[in-house]
Amino acid sequence: MKAQLHHSVEITDGLGEIKFGFTTGDVERRLGAPDEAETLDPGTESAAMWFYAEERLQITFQKSATDEAMRITQLTTSHPAATLWGSRIIARRESEVLALFKTHGYEDFTASDESVGTQSYKSFRIENLRVTLDFRDGLLQHILWGEVESQPAVPHKRCKESGSPQAGSIAGRPPACLRAARTGRRLPPQRHPRRANRNFVALADSRQSFASS
Repeated sequence: MKAQLHHSVEITDGLGEIKFGFTTGDVERRLGAPDEAETLDPGTESAAMWFYAEERLQITFQKSATDEAMRITQLTTSHPAATLWGSRIIARRESEVLALFKTHGYEDFTASDESVGTQSYKSFRIENLRVTLDFRDGLLQHILWGEVESQPAVPHKRCKESGSPQAGSIAGRPPACLRAARTGRRLPPQRHPRRANRNFVALADSRQSFASS
């Protein structure tokens, strides 16, 4: 039986019970089979996107050179119940969403915009946090976030003791040196939802959504 998904966006961890690093099997056991699956790199079959219509959720899986399993590296949601830091964010105004991030110490966004007909689209991205916010006509349409490999921080005691590369934990997550030891993989580049992805764009109610660079 499919589990009910809690739409709590955890920037460095995942979405509710769906965590970064989960395999395709882990996800299918919790959410069932996807409504649609797309292979992104047909030649190598190293990346795929799954789409869940009811959950308004797009999941990107990727392999690495050291791990044959397809694992979650990126999530995108447009679900109206999605929360971040306890606040609902989908369909919130740009100023409100950016203020929420600023309250939590994040304000170094790179912005890009585009107009299609009478509608305007704007994207904000924090590269080191691997977060992209896409707005249409000033309202948040969806949020994309990826697994964070490491962040500069106070060296973690367990990393110092092991002699691994030092990186502090983020929001309670294990430090990157411990995650790398556990998974044996490095994170691939982040992927953005594309115009060609008709199912997710329709679910996000943003058929003219554009890809930020």
